[in-house]
Amino acid sequence: MLSWLYGSALKLRNYSYDKQILRSIKVAKPVVSIGNITVGGTGKTPVVDNILYWARQSGIKAGVVSRGYGGNYKGIVKVTSILKPEIFGDEPTMLSMRNKDIPIYLSPDRVAAASELIRNENIDIIIADDAFQHRRLNRNLDIVIIDLLETKENYNVLPFGRAREEISGISRADIVILNKANLVTEQQVVTIKNMLLPYCQKKCEFILGEYKAGKLISMKGELKKNGASFLLVSGIGRPRSFESLVRSKNINVVHHEIFKDHYKYSEQDMKKIIILAQEKGVQDIICTQKDAVKLNQLINSTTNLNWFYLDMHVELIGVHKLYDKINCLCS
Repeated sequence: MLSWLYGSALKLRNYSYDKQILRSIKVAKPVVSIGNITVGGTGKTPVVDNILYWARQSGIKAGVVSRGYGGNYKGIVKVTSILKPEIFGDEPTMLSMRNKDIPIYLSPDRVAAASELIRNENIDIIIADDAFQHRRLNRNLDIVIIDLLETKENYNVLPFGRAREEISGISRADIVILNKANLVTEQQVVTIKNMLLPYCQKKCEFILGEYKAGKLISMKGELKKNGASFLLVSGIGRPRSFESLVRSKNINVVHHEIFKDHYKYSEQDMKKIIILAQEKGVQDIICTQKDAVKLNQLINSTTNLNWFYLDMHVELIGVHKLYDKINCLCS
């Protein structure tokens, strides 16, 4: 019943925007929305990072607007060089760490954030992070990321599934990225694509995304060249994807301590991790970069442990379809 009520409310809202009963607000720069159908762990932030890197290499000046989920701020704020995940949220903080030249503005009201971004920054295009359901902000290009590890059952609407809206919402997408293709079989890719195709009322482009494990980086900025056994710590949407990537590098994982997505670590959590490492007989710990921006403030008290994060990124196959569309918006 709850799922039906939630889905019906979303359907009515989308209908109101489709029929222009509710109107989207257009801003002075082109907007590319990047979002998802299901909650947490689809790989949205690495895709944003991928596009920002390409834009920089192509001479396109991009800016980002985001809600800054989990942050503690008021009004509209710009992510500053003094990175504070407790204020800005973990994902905007991580994006800023990886893209120091990119202005990132936060507000629950993406229209207000986009307007402030345009007013204060010299940009060519706006990347609206996690904005597929935020239809008040008019967008020129809608990118939806599908996690290929999701089962069909998970596309039931919240709270009984993991879907933010009914799967028919995919009809609004211009680009669909089928992500984590390297972590599933070819048949799973075909199955999910065939599930989506009936809802693609307008022609949308499909792109494959592959999660890649990069370097293992010390929290002190040094590379880890060798090691025996590791403890994993993560507070992300899809912890098992992270574990699979770590293991793909032939790293011996003795235990994976999993916290909820966007988890706010405390001194008590650090004590728990120290005891766990002692019990498992390990001194090396690996987390994600998203966790690292929060844990880094707490590791001074764990001098006997060596903390690292795995540099993860997304490689997009057939990405020229996406880049060409963004180039057209900027020309």
